[in-house]
Amino acid sequence: MRKLEKYIIGLRGLITNERFIETLYVIILVLSASGFTYVVVNSSPPLSPGGTAIAIGTDQTSIEFLLVLFGYLIGLIGLYIIYRARRYLHNPRFMLFIMMGGMLLSALSFLLLNTLYSIKGLR
Repeated sequence: MRKLEKYIIGLRGLITNERFIETLYVIILVLSASGFTYVVVNSSPPLSPGGTAIAIGTDQTSIEFLLVLFGYLIGLIGLYIIYRARRYLHNPRFMLFIMMGGMLLSALSFLLLNTLYSIKGLR
């Protein structure tokens, strides 16, 4: 009974932790935006019937879900790096380096997602 009580107290502490809730919210948001529910509900194949990773039209393959998830995560990491760059205000050169890295990641994410959207052929 003691172990269960410690587990419940630890779980309650985790649930009331604001940073944990924010992280959980971001994870759920990114998974739902990248099409996780579509892949799970429709049990999508890893590849399209033509053998490509990206299905044309409104269908979505499992690999496409992973590519979109990767794109969103890279973009979020880039934006987070830009946000955290202000910590290095005392060293402007390093802060600029960090901000450029964050902008590069965000731009790469945009290019990846834009390319995937173009391949899909949706207008």
